[in-house]
Amino acid sequence: MILDYADRFDVPTWAIVEAAVKAAKPGPNGIPEGWDLPEPPAAPMLDLPEEASTRAA
Repeated sequence: MILDYADRFDVPTWAIVEAAVKAAKPGPNGIPEGWDLPEPPAAPMLDLPEEASTRAA
């Protein structure tokens, strides 16, 4: 569909993607409403020693 729109309107594909992103309304999970995308995976929890979590960077 993106390539079809780009050909039909004689614009680069990035312009079609950018227009779609700008027109989208983000849902509660950050993914635009109506977009069928998988949920991002949860970040893995790291098991750090206690002194590592209190050390200044």
